[in-house]
Amino acid sequence: MEELKQEWIKICDKYSRDIPFINYAFNQIIEKYTEEHRQYHNLNHIIHFFKHSQNIKNKLNDYDSFFFAIIFHDVIYSTSNSTNEIDSANYTEKILIPMVFPHIDQVKKLILLTEKHTIHELENFDSQAFLDLDLSILGSPWQNYSEYAEGIQKEWKNVPTFMYKIGRKKVLQKFLDQENIYRSAYFQDLYEEQAKINLKKELNSL
Repeated sequence: MEELKQEWIKICDKYSRDIPFINYAFNQIIEKYTEEHRQYHNLNHIIHFFKHSQNIKNKLNDYDSFFFAIIFHDVIYSTSNSTNEIDSANYTEKILIPMVFPHIDQVKKLILLTEKHTIHELENFDSQAFLDLDLSILGSPWQNYSEYAEGIQKEWKNVPTFMYKIGRKKVLQKFLDQENIYRSAYFQDLYEEQAKINLKKELNSL
C-alpha cells in the first residue's frame, strides 16, 4: 500500500499543496476499501489495478486521470446498491474539486464506464485499458481466479445460493458470448485465452 500512497501524494501534489487534505482524503479512501463487507472489491483490488497499470503507463494519454479513476472507481460499493458507479463518481468530485484537478470529467467518465463495461468502438486506449484492467483478474491463473470468484460469492452472501448461481451463470455467459472480453489488442494478447478458460470452468462448476 505504501507504493500506492506515494503515487497518490506525488500526483495530488501537482494540483494542490494542501497536504493535510491530501492525507485526509487518502485515509478516507482506505477506510472505504477496507469495509468489512468487501471480499473482492477491496484494497487488494485497487493495489492490483494500480500495479498492473504501471506496465502501460507510457501508453496512456492521461495517466493522472487514469490513476484517480483507479483509486475512486469502487470507492462506494455494496451489492444492495444499484448506483455504486454513480455514487463513486460523485464522491470523486467531492475530493478532486478542492484539489482543483482540471480533468474531473475524464475521471468520472472512466468510472462510469465500469457500470456496464461497454464503450464505443472509437474510444481511446485509456478507456479500453481501464475496462480491461478492471477485468484482468478474469485472465489470471486459475488459483487467483478461483479466489476472486469466491470473494464475489461472499459479497453476495445475503442472496440464497440457488439464486446467486442463476445470476452468476448469466454474468459468466454474457462474457463468453462476447467475441472479445477485452477491448484492446494489448490485453487480448495477455488475458483473452485464459479468461475464457476460467469463465467456462467456473460456469461448469455452478
